[in-house]
Amino acid sequence: MSSNEDFGSYLRKQRESRGISVNEIARQVGISGAEMSRVERGVRQKINPYLLRKLAPILGVDILRLMKRAGFLPSATPMLHIGRDDAHQNRLEDLLTKAVRLDGTDLEQIEILVDSMLASTLPDDSGDEV
Repeated sequence: MSSNEDFGSYLRKQRESRGISVNEIARQVGISGAEMSRVERGVRQKINPYLLRKLAPILGVDILRLMKRAGFLPSATPMLHIGRDDAHQNRLEDLLTKAVRLDGTDLEQIEILVDSMLASTLPDDSGDEV
């Protein structure tokens, strides 16, 4: 699978997860449905970065993430690799990208939630899960 196909698949997954048709998203960004389909199938060799800027808010994806996925930014090893695999790492990066927009109170609530979730899956002193 080429990088264009990978990027196109990523776009399609994001679009479908939001329940948006290919024709609807194409209309919103000002291209034809056929052109959007070519982008998603990896047929379109060059993607206009301005198209990515229009797609990002519709898909709820950070523009830098799209730019990286499309090959406009280096896809170097992440500064902090904490995922179990690439898919897990990508999900964590997406969450962190979204989290930078939150205020301190929101982050505290997320921290409490994560701590609670971890506490329910970690073994207690006897070695049994609680």
